[in-house]
Amino acid sequence: MQETKIKTALVSAYHKDDKLVELGNALQNNNITIYASGGTYKFLTEKGIKVIALESLTDLNQMLGGRVKTLHPKVFGGILARRDTDEQEINEYGLVLFDLVVVDLYPFGEKPNIDEAVELIDIGGSALIRAAAKNFKYVLVVPERKYWNWIIQDVLNERNGVVTFEERKRMAAKTFYFSSFYDMQIAKYLWDEEDIPEPITFGAKEVQKLRYGENPHQRGWLAINESLPIEQLQGKELSYNNLLDVKAALTLIKDFPEKVTCAIFKHTNPCGVAVDNTPEQAIERAWASDPESAFGGIIILNSEATEGVIEFLSDKFFEILLVPDIDENLLSKLKKQRIVVKYNIKNFGEKYNILSWGNGLLVQQSDNIIIDGDIEWIGEKPSQEQIEDALFAWRVVKHLKSNAIAIVKNKQLVGAGMGQPSRVRAVQHAIANALRFGFDLRGAVLASDAFFPFSDSVEEAHKHGIDVIIQPGGSRNDKQVFEKAKQLNIKMGITGTRHFKHL
Repeated sequence: MQETKIKTALVSAYHKDDKLVELGNALQNNNITIYASGGTYKFLTEKGIKVIALESLTDLNQMLGGRVKTLHPKVFGGILARRDTDEQEINEYGLVLFDLVVVDLYPFGEKPNIDEAVELIDIGGSALIRAAAKNFKYVLVVPERKYWNWIIQDVLNERNGVVTFEERKRMAAKTFYFSSFYDMQIAKYLWDEEDIPEPITFGAKEVQKLRYGENPHQRGWLAINESLPIEQLQGKELSYNNLLDVKAALTLIKDFPEKVTCAIFKHTNPCGVAVDNTPEQAIERAWASDPESAFGGIIILNSEATEGVIEFLSDKFFEILLVPDIDENLLSKLKKQRIVVKYNIKNFGEKYNILSWGNGLLVQQSDNIIIDGDIEWIGEKPSQEQIEDALFAWRVVKHLKSNAIAIVKNKQLVGAGMGQPSRVRAVQHAIANALRFGFDLRGAVLASDAFFPFSDSVEEAHKHGIDVIIQPGGSRNDKQVFEKAKQLNIKMGITGTRHFKHL
């Protein structure tokens, strides 16, 4: 099952050119029997390559103007047959077993006229590569021309047609991915303007239409691949912006699994975060972080909502309450227009962040790193309480937009500066927010999502009594920054990990 040697190949190519001749010669030089249909057979034969017409297997010439050429049981039987269990039927029907299927699909989308475009929807070719991919245990599939150099140079010229199980499996995966993309291009062409949108539905099992996008003049949809980790219990339908805030809230709360935590979000930025012994204490302190911004915000708790929590919120205006659980009797005490969402954090997680970029996609791995220790301290090491605050601040700053600064005291976010064009301005913004709501910053901890390019931020922090800073380091001016911190008796922790968050 691990290695197989290609003995018989099926080739069907839209583009007839020198590359197809090179492929044909490489197959022929390895004594591989080549089957081809229609124009591919004619082209290769004219180039002096020995090819067997696929019609010799099917006893059927192409029909319906070429729409039906390869769609025949003897063709697909030769691709899908299992060598170890289907021997009786292989012999009964006289199937030719294909070890390699190479297809170059019709280039859909090149014709603006709908009748011409429809004729470029490849049916037989798509079916061939999907069948070959399904039977990758025995068959190697090559679904696109971009893999032809690999099959010619590596598999045929260097290894005389020997392929491994892992190669067949990998090409099967590439085939199903390519096939879904090809079908998506056709769907995009056929959709009406008012119908389902184009790129976000790629691979989605279900699409829900939202009230609108970020603004009323923008349409919005939610494309779902798996079951959602949330269940809405009451309130108006979740909007596009609501869903962005819910995602931001879930992403943060996943980083605080061990203690009672409350976070409040506004425009996907945490404006209040606190850890405490009870949910009542946590929500009260999170709200106090920035009560102005908390107004109309999204609140998330990592513990069940209690009667005390509901009482605290009774006279507060908020958009959404996110909780892992809530008693129905308590739910009835909230105004019906308040959105309440139950979530299962175990079912929430993202391996990748995907954004549109022009007509393409910008993809990265999700930032799932949490640092709970292993910090290098410049100068004197802080107290245990300050170290805990520093780790708390480091988790929070990860969820603020860059340039980002989080100021924390007693496991409460007391000042946040985010989205600023300069690092020192983010520090000034965070300090101003903290002072606005009467927080004493003496003994507080400041976290920066990226390094300090200059020592001015350290000086700003010192002016207000902040004596612990945590940051990733890595600036060419680190030495200068460290020296300034030592001079001002500021304890500085270096994590070695940056947490930029641009969107």
